[in-house]
Amino acid sequence: MEQKEEVTQDIAKQYSQERPKILLSDSYLNLTIEAGKTYYGSFTVRSGNGIDLCGKVISTNDKVVLENHELSGTECSLPFYFKGKLATSGEEHFGDFLLLSNGGEKNLPYCITVVPKKFWIGERPIGTLEDFSSFAEENWKTAREAFFTKEFKEVFITENQDSLFLYQGLLKGRSRDVILDNFLQATTGKKPVTLEPDCSSLRLKDKKQAEVCFLKKGWGCCEGKIYSRNHHLRISQESFGAADFQENKLSVPVSFQEQDGFCEDILVVETVFQRIEVPVVFVPQRTEKSQEMRQPRERTMAKLLKNYVDL
Repeated sequence: MEQKEEVTQDIAKQYSQERPKILLSDSYLNLTIEAGKTYYGSFTVRSGNGIDLCGKVISTNDKVVLENHELSGTECSLPFYFKGKLATSGEEHFGDFLLLSNGGEKNLPYCITVVPKKFWIGERPIGTLEDFSSFAEENWKTAREAFFTKEFKEVFITENQDSLFLYQGLLKGRSRDVILDNFLQATTGKKPVTLEPDCSSLRLKDKKQAEVCFLKKGWGCCEGKIYSRNHHLRISQESFGAADFQENKLSVPVSFQEQDGFCEDILVVETVFQRIEVPVVFVPQRTEKSQEMRQPRERTMAKLLKNYVDL
């Protein structure tokens, strides 16, 4: 009788040892993946009572592929990947990882949501053109370099026919700064940069040369040309760009070609969106000799006027 009980206990012990307690690292996998990318992930299966696992794992969705199907030992890491190179934004893929083992059957459900592809500048993700515009306001040079990359075109341009037509047309321009600024104006509503002169007119007296300063309003690219209407002004440069601004100010030195007598002209600063005209006048200073000649004449006129009144 005692021997029978011992055999029964051994059988029960052996039976309990043959069925491991299966534990999963996740109860549900909810994954968000960018369009056009292959996603790699993994989950873990382990034995809760120390009994070795034995079995297989399968995926019910053909786009979710397991790299290892076998269960062995007390803990197994099961890597998988999602074939997303042809996936487009808005897709959802559902399925299960089915575990068939000596511990019974168990399933791990998953849902994969495909979202629009993001553009990365360094470690910063750029999800929309509005995000890119905000980045350009902070770091124009880096944004300009990123704009002309293949990745930017794939994320923001290729799938939008209007943006593609605009992009291809702008690329015919010479200035990269102007191309980027015009693109942001057309797609994100960015306002163009404007200039504000520090004076409405300039009058030269003692100085042979003076400066007109233009304050930059807004952010982005500002390029244009400088000239005088009547070609009497001497101007050091005929055009300006980003490199000519110091602390958002453009300084334009002006002087007249000939300063022997009274001179006047109009300084013109012109951009794609703005035309500014500043009148410039030169009034020659009186010499001492001319003043000495004028004083006797004035005294004579005053004396004649007095005599006339007395008469």
